[in-house]
Amino acid sequence: MDQIDQNLRKKISESLNSLDIHINEAIKIYSDFKHEAIVFSRTILGRINAIEEQLTKDEKSEETNENIQKHLDAIKKRIPTFKAALANAIKKTYEVTATAKDDIF
Repeated sequence: MDQIDQNLRKKISESLNSLDIHINEAIKIYSDFKHEAIVFSRTILGRINAIEEQLTKDEKSEETNENIQKHLDAIKKRIPTFKAALANAIKKTYEVTATAKDDIF
């Protein structure tokens, strides 16, 4: 009986250690994605504010339209990076979850 308890404790300890590793990986994935989401959100918010400012001007000129287009282009420029970060976070989260599940069960 003592040998069974010892084996069971060892198995539980190994599973917990494995789970801890996966939790740390998940935290890093979340942290990386969170950073990119913040950068993307700040870009969007800043550009939207700039567009609103352009739209509230009394005179609507070609320069105003160019400024608005410049801000829209800056938003478009950040989209691929954000999409890549999102796809990477989803992929890594799936991999970590699958590995953790395999290690624990």
